[in-house]
Amino acid sequence: MGLESKRFRRWLAAGSLSSQYQYNKNRFTRGQDSVAEPPSYVASFNPFPAICIGITGIVMAAHFQPYVFQVQIHSLWGNLLAAFAVARCLTYFFLWLGPPRSTLPSRPPTEALAGFFLACGGLVFMFSTSDLTVAVMRQGRDDIMMVACLAVAITCFALTWVMAVVSFKGWLKSRTIPYVKFHSST
Repeated sequence: MGLESKRFRRWLAAGSLSSQYQYNKNRFTRGQDSVAEPPSYVASFNPFPAICIGITGIVMAAHFQPYVFQVQIHSLWGNLLAAFAVARCLTYFFLWLGPPRSTLPSRPPTEALAGFFLACGGLVFMFSTSDLTVAVMRQGRDDIMMVACLAVAITCFALTWVMAVVSFKGWLKSRTIPYVKFHSST
């Protein structure tokens, strides 16, 4: 959480800025009055939440379960969380290469993948309860491919619904505010 704070970043930068101060007759003077923040300070590059979720996913993929179907569901869930961590780290990498230059929302495509993997992983986690898995096995529907397809379909539907609702809200707001013209940022 400290990496997200501007104050904490300023404290971390103090070590590298201290070489710019010089001792001059009982007082410290600075070589320059201000230092420009690097472009990478615009976006957050805190990898620890992604790493924690990725490690949790890897551990859950190897988690002991009494039935093969439950092992397969936990493996699918863990692999989706690990895929989220990889996609989020790729997002950090792409944002580090080209930090955002606009106040308009914009992210690399890896962030959409990360959101999908995390949402689908959460849904598979809900499918992995012992009551549900035992009920599915008793019905003879213990096919991991069916569970994966169902999870992907529900996740796609949910994300499409959210996009439609947010788009509708944006359309309503655009009718009440004056027309904004966008220009290229390059």
